[in-house]
Amino acid sequence: MSSLRLKFGGLLALVLCWSLLVVYLVTLLEWVPAPFAILQNEPAVTTPTIITTTTTLRPKAVPSPTSRAPPTEAGPRGEMARVLIASDGTCLGGLVSAVNSVLLHTRRSVKFYIITTAEELPHLKVWIEATKLHKMTYELHTLAALTRNITGGLQHIKAHVPDLFPELWGRLVYLDCDVIVQGDIWELFTADIRPGHYGAFSQNCIGPPVGGRAHYGAFVNLRHSALNGSQMNQEACPFATGVFVANLTLWRWHDVPQRVQHWLKLHKREKIVGSHPSADAVEAAMLIVLYGKVTVLDPLWHVQHLGASYSSRYSKQFIEKAKLLHWNGRFKPWSHRAAHAEVWDRYYIPDPTAQFRPARKRG
Repeated sequence: MSSLRLKFGGLLALVLCWSLLVVYLVTLLEWVPAPFAILQNEPAVTTPTIITTTTTLRPKAVPSPTSRAPPTEAGPRGEMARVLIASDGTCLGGLVSAVNSVLLHTRRSVKFYIITTAEELPHLKVWIEATKLHKMTYELHTLAALTRNITGGLQHIKAHVPDLFPELWGRLVYLDCDVIVQGDIWELFTADIRPGHYGAFSQNCIGPPVGGRAHYGAFVNLRHSALNGSQMNQEACPFATGVFVANLTLWRWHDVPQRVQHWLKLHKREKIVGSHPSADAVEAAMLIVLYGKVTVLDPLWHVQHLGASYSSRYSKQFIEKAKLLHWNGRFKPWSHRAAHAEVWDRYYIPDPTAQFRPARKRG
């Protein structure tokens, strides 16, 4: 009987031990696998990615023209057209008339960047401040102060704008001093420029031929030793550099001023200009550097060669329709004889110092 009790007690103790073990294991299982249950039944929690954006206005090193091009426009163009015009004493009256014509025909704000010689600066300053032009927005600079590190005079300004005005980015309109603007300059300032192009220029082969047929071979010496193997088409129509809209952002990116200066240095050893009588070194250098990378302007925005002869090559109806007239050539509208000088007279503001007077108006 006692033996039976011992066996029953041992069995009861064994059952109790197993029960305690099972309870322990169940409790452990309910506590440990909790993280696994969360991964299976709830969405995973991810660590957020922080993206830092850095805006760079200009690359540290200027890439070559074969490098990846930047955006063709440097941000919004804003509400103010920017115009650069330069003159020495021979064209000071032309500059004043050109500026006045722009102001009379534009409906938006314009800022002028005006450059003249140190000798003419006091004269031009009085001319502006003593007339209605004093209300315009402008900067007046001397050629000597701007071009200390640049070889050349007024004719070199058009190729060195990014160097002369390092604060300017985006678009800028360049005008020679012997023009009259009859259209809204904002239309020219916002003219279409194709992606990757340096600017919008007019073609030099539009209109009556002056001094022979205009083609690249006439304006650029394509036999120059440095142009051997170039892909420039001798028969291509060259662009004119007296009026244009520049994308200064792209000029900086592709180092246009320095490349133009490189060709001007080569010109001193071997001419880069062609045989055309109106060809000059600065224009030839620009034709080489900007080849194939310019958008064509509406021809009405640059009616050229009005100064090539004292006789008219265009009808009065066409002249009135034109948006920009250019007296490039020998016969200026303030000289004794010039075609369509009566149009220029509409915009001329008499010189308060009487130092500049149109030749045909002198006593």
